[in-house]
Amino acid sequence: MTVKTVAAASPVRATVTNTTVSSNAGVGVNANGAAASGAGSSIVTLGGSTVFANLTGVGASGSGVVQSFKNNMISGNVSDGTPLTAFPGPGGAPLQ
Repeated sequence: MTVKTVAAASPVRATVTNTTVSSNAGVGVNANGAAASGAGSSIVTLGGSTVFANLTGVGASGSGVVQSFKNNMISGNVSDGTPLTAFPGPGGAPLQ
C-alpha cells in the first residue's frame, strides 16, 4: 500500500485502520512524498492494523511520514521498519 504525492501538489493523507497488509515483495505500508516538506508531503496514519510477511513492514521516502496510533502489530517482516512516530493528538501531544 503506497500513499504517494507529486512535487508542488497538496499534501496527501491517509488513515489506515483495522487492516492486514501481508505477503508483499516490497513495502507493506509506504508513505512517499515528493517534496522536502509542506506541499507534496505524504502522511499515513496507521491504527489497529497487522503488518507481517512483507519485505519491509512500513517505510517512508522523500517527505513521507508513517504515524501510528500505537496499537498495531508489526512483526515477521524481513525488516519491520519500526518504531513509528506517534500520531500527534489534541494540542500536538503524542498519543500513548
